[in-house]
Amino acid sequence: MLQFKTNAYTASTPLYDMVIRNKYILVVILLLGVLLYFKRCNGSSFDVDDVAKRHEFTVKPTNFTTTIDAPAVIHVKGHLDGRAVVFIPNGTQDSSGLPIGNEFYTLKLPPGAVDKQMTCEMIPRDFPLIYQPITANKGSLVIDVNF
Repeated sequence: MLQFKTNAYTASTPLYDMVIRNKYILVVILLLGVLLYFKRCNGSSFDVDDVAKRHEFTVKPTNFTTTIDAPAVIHVKGHLDGRAVVFIPNGTQDSSGLPIGNEFYTLKLPPGAVDKQMTCEMIPRDFPLIYQPITANKGSLVIDVNF
């Protein structure tokens, strides 16, 4: 006749059930933590309520990426009664604070409904993002940055 040795962790003991239950609880907590982390990694959003004034924002990386110089996707939505620009300062600016010769990092916003996007490559760390009105006095904008 075959005899099997049983240890303290067999399926018939309450201790085994408690160990399995604790493992399941740990796995569920770990999965919730991972989901919350990726939910938090959805980019930054900035509201521009007073479009007549210059605003400067600091964008910090919020997405998990395996690259060192990840691209930043900047999406601007809203409404303006005049012209404005959103830019990453990367060079000289004129006396009014507008960039000179910086077309790659400048998004020109027309009057009316605004729904524009630009992608900036090779941004290695936190960077400033500036909203500068040209003729805009009324309206509102939301700037979403996926970085």
